Amino acid sequence: MRRSSVIALCVIVGIAFWCSTAACGESPEILKALITATSSSTQAAWFPARAIDGNPYTHFKAGGGSSVANPQWLRLDLGTQYLVDTLGYLPRAKDACIKDYAIYVTDTSSAVKADWGPAVTSGQLANPVNPASRVNITFTPTPGRYLIFECTSIWGSDYMQAMEVWVHGTHVGPLVTAFTINDTSTVNPSFTNAADVA
Repeated sequence: MRRSSVIALCVIVGIAFWCSTAACGESPEILKALITATSSSTQAAWFPARAIDGNPYTHFKAGGGSSVANPQWLRLDLGTQYLVDTLGYLPRAKDACIKDYAIYVTDTSSAVKADWGPAVTSGQLANPVNPASRVNITFTPTPGRYLIFECTSIWGSDYMQAMEVWVHGTHVGPLVTAFTINDTSTVNPSFTNAADVA
């Protein structure tokens, strides 16, 4: 009886873990501690990093007014290449949020739009009802180190704003062709693989 209970618990835990990844239709969130944010412009102290600080009560604000015209963008450096498929976006409020957008996933750090390649998706977001809630923008999984969230028009105001953003994707690691294991408990501690592994 006791053995059966343990087996049942393992099955339940296994299902929960499985559903939290691919089975639920969403890849894992990329840890924000690994991401660096920059932008086409910044207004006052509302720095790009505020869009990835984990605090939904702070926000990023791009430069506004007649001196800074759309499009404006927020670029997220993921630190390494991921197969990216989702951008989560929390608007600030009604009439102070992104309307038309495009998303680029690329391996170039260039700030020149011509270098980014084609957008992976584009469209128009609804003007949210306060309080605003998170919007998930999904697209075909695309490999790249940088995600660029471009704002081409705004609901209500003249500057791009984001309370918080999230990026989901799967890490694209390099191919491992050889490895060595060191076991210091033996007199001959080095072991290596006989064939390539991924």
